[in-house]
Amino acid sequence: MMMLAGLLALLCTGAVAAAAHLTRQNQRALRRLGCRLASGVSVIQKGQLELQETRNRNRLLEETVRSGAAAVETVHRTIASTTFEVIDRLATSEKFRANAQQVRRTHDNTSRTFYRSLRSTNKTLHVLADVILSNKAKKRRSQLLKKNNSDPA
Repeated sequence: MMMLAGLLALLCTGAVAAAAHLTRQNQRALRRLGCRLASGVSVIQKGQLELQETRNRNRLLEETVRSGAAAVETVHRTIASTTFEVIDRLATSEKFRANAQQVRRTHDNTSRTFYRSLRSTNKTLHVLADVILSNKAKKRRSQLLKKNNSDPA
């Protein structure tokens, strides 16, 4: 009976030792998985931050072009208006004045069309750049996740 109790105690001790060993292995594996998960989240967050930063730069560039074009347009209109007013005041004949007014209308229509096209092109380029950046970011994020998942732990 004593021998059976000793054998049983030895078996229980071995089982507890094996269970403790497996627990340590599982804890290590769980820590490695947690690190890989955190690394994957970090890669995604880094990609999202980079995309946001790029989009902000893109918006800043669009705003800079828009406001710069508006400032140039205002100066252009002021100079043109002043010039045409001087021509109108100094014109010696009605025919010359009528021709100058026709040139002014043509100039104003052309410059209005030009600045409208500039604003439209700027906006279109901004939208196109945003689409390209989004697609690039998705591809890059996908590649990073694949790389991160294929790395040995």
